[in-house]
Amino acid sequence: MKEMTYSALIEAKETDIPDILKAMERLHNEFPSNFFVPSTAEELKHLLIGKHGFINLLKIEDQLAGGVIVIFPDEQNHYLSNHEFSQCAIIDSIFLDPQFRGQGIAQYLIKTALERLNEVPYIYASVAIQNIPSQKLFQRHGFKIYEQKKLYNNYERYVFLLTKER
Repeated sequence: MKEMTYSALIEAKETDIPDILKAMERLHNEFPSNFFVPSTAEELKHLLIGKHGFINLLKIEDQLAGGVIVIFPDEQNHYLSNHEFSQCAIIDSIFLDPQFRGQGIAQYLIKTALERLNEVPYIYASVAIQNIPSQKLFQRHGFKIYEQKKLYNNYERYVFLLTKER
């Protein structure tokens, strides 16, 4: 991982949305649409302004290296959770600028999200069936395949679940 003294983990604000969307658009152009589905500005605003989750961003030398988007499910937004909403969180997306791959940043982003979700007993994520590196990333953090289902324009994905002892 790049020297962390030169980086800053911050919680995204509404003013960060354009940078997040730019980073997501780059990934959407790079990967097949079943691998990565970018968020919309409306979704990010709902999340940030309405406190329906959070986004941690990692900046290295003032450049957005990546981020992790976490959603707290509710009646409007519960596409993965099968448990009581108040006991769940969804790691909706992890995104990295290509130049920062292979440096442990995705691991760091998940770790920081999980630390913040320490009291949440059920944490979900979905990963494209063909996306083996992301599957391994979640498995290294204790996630297990919970089910397989069609999401995001009817693409088959694995739903991962991390269940914490209470």
